Formats: sequence, structure tokens, C-alpha cells
Amino acid sequence: MIGKEQIETFKVIIIGEYASGKSALHKRIIRDEFDPYSSQATISNTFATRIFRLSVPGKEPQGD
Repeated sequence: MIGKEQIETFKVIIIGEYASGKSALHKRIIRDEFDPYSSQATISNTFATRIFRLSVPGKEPQGD
């Protein structure tokens, strides 16, 4: 498609051991927050959406 921006969708699942920083990583990416002293345990599933604009080497950026 000429003149249309191609949208790619990726789904990411973060899994890991207890107290490995999964929730901290989630907060940093989604909310742009980080608390190095937080020790609150989280036992839950979290679903969130974040849109990123990526530049591809060798491809001209398209205007907004």
C-alpha cells in the first residue's frame, strides 16, 4: 500500500521466577515509572497495551 503506514502487532509475555522484576519491567515500559525500593509482591495477571513507533533501517520515515 502506497501512502499508508504498515502496522505490525506483537504480543509479549513476561514470565520468570518469583521476585525477578517482571512487574517492575511492566511498570517501566507501560507507565514509564520505576521504584528501585519497591518490594511489594504481586500475584496476578496484568494486561496492557502500549504503542511504539519504530524506525526500520533503510526505509524512509512517513509523515504523520
